[in-house]
Parts: sequence; structure tokens; C-alpha cells
Amino acid sequence: MLIALVSSLIIVIVGSFFPALFKESAQFTRSLDFATVLMKIMLSFLLFAGSIHINMENIRTERTTIITFSTVGILISTFLIGGMVFLFCKAFQLEVGFIYCLGP
Repeated sequence: MLIALVSSLIIVIVGSFFPALFKESAQFTRSLDFATVLMKIMLSFLLFAGSIHINMENIRTERTTIITFSTVGILISTFLIGGMVFLFCKAFQLEVGFIYCLGP
């Protein structure tokens, strides 16, 4: 985030001296598909950097706890969000079955 802030400030400062460069930078930024850049480029680097620091021996010893908490967390999240969507639909008199509120 700091790198993005510093590079943005540099572009703005340089753009005040060279307006054509600023316009070109703005045009390049508008042409980017940020969903693709974020999901296919930045996220892969973040996941790789995070995976380097994983100790597989710790994961093997805590395997049962990890599986239990992840499964219970997904179930709680699914039913909590599904229930809120169901109540939201009821509040606006929309006839939607609860099962449809639980998933895509």
C-alpha cells in the first residue's frame, strides 16, 4: 500500500511538470482490468509469499483442529448469511425459499 501511495504521488508530481506523461499514465490506468490484475496477478504473488512461511509439520499436527474449525466456520457462515438473506427477502415480501438463500 505504501508503494502504491508513493508511486501515485510521484506520478502526480511528475505529471505537474509533464502533463502529457500524466495523461498517458491516466489512460493506461483506465485501460487496465483491475479484476484480472488483482485476481490473476497480485493474488498469486500474495499466496506464494504466504505459502513460503508455512511449516508443514505444524499443519500435520493440527490437522484435526484445522479441518474442524474450517468446516464449522463454513457451516455457520452459510446459515448465518443465508438466514439474513431469507429475512431480508421476507421484509420486502419476496417469496424465496430458505434453501435458495443458502447458496449460489
